[in-house]
Amino acid sequence: LACPLGTYGYSWGMQSVTECTNCATGHYCPSLNMTDNGPECDAGFYCTEASMEAGPLGETWGDECPTGHFCLAGSGQPEACPPGKYQNETRQTSCRNCPQGFYCPTNTSQPLSCPSGYYCQAGQFEPYVWPCPIGTFNNLTERFSVVSCVDCLPGMFCEIPGLSWPTDNCDGGWYCILGSEHDRPGDPVQGGRCEPGYYCPNGSSAMVPCEPGSFCDAYELSEPTGPCQSGFYCLLQS
Repeated sequence: LACPLGTYGYSWGMQSVTECTNCATGHYCPSLNMTDNGPECDAGFYCTEASMEAGPLGETWGDECPTGHFCLAGSGQPEACPPGKYQNETRQTSCRNCPQGFYCPTNTSQPLSCPSGYYCQAGQFEPYVWPCPIGTFNNLTERFSVVSCVDCLPGMFCEIPGLSWPTDNCDGGWYCILGSEHDRPGDPVQGGRCEPGYYCPNGSSAMVPCEPGSFCDAYELSEPTGPCQSGFYCLLQS
């Protein structure tokens, strides 16, 4: 009797089918009565032990290469796409580079969107590599350059990297112009403290002149000191 498909017999005097040897992983044995291991499995497929065909589909002895993997000729199992690459098709022999604006960990079938507050360059495999700098934020996903990070909004501050929205409003008694890093900016380009004659409510982007009839007699006021006293009058910015 002949050794069945998926096996071969290389020795003389065999007495049972159990003495036939299974075709090795990555190979296939398509004929009866084979005396040696068969040829390599086709590229784009994988063949486990005892495969009967070069390109098996949904069989116990192999299948087509799945997404997120690649299979060279002679593959005994699918190889996962390495970090920074992906594959969204079956029967492939290589993986594609992860595009900009996305990241691809190991075994990726579809690239994952870069999170807001960050940007992702081509070939990236982790999401939190490139944060928007302090003083900026980004509320969009799939960004791929630092130019996508915008200056912190007037009246607000951005005190840590990787923000998808400003940290909070600027403190009362202070004002934040644009790109402020702190709630009380020390850099005059970013803002500063309110001066006498002005007041700055929470979230101010500029000093507000004291209204006629009231006065502002100190630094860092969030509201006017009070109304002008009887017997006096107060002009704008008193």
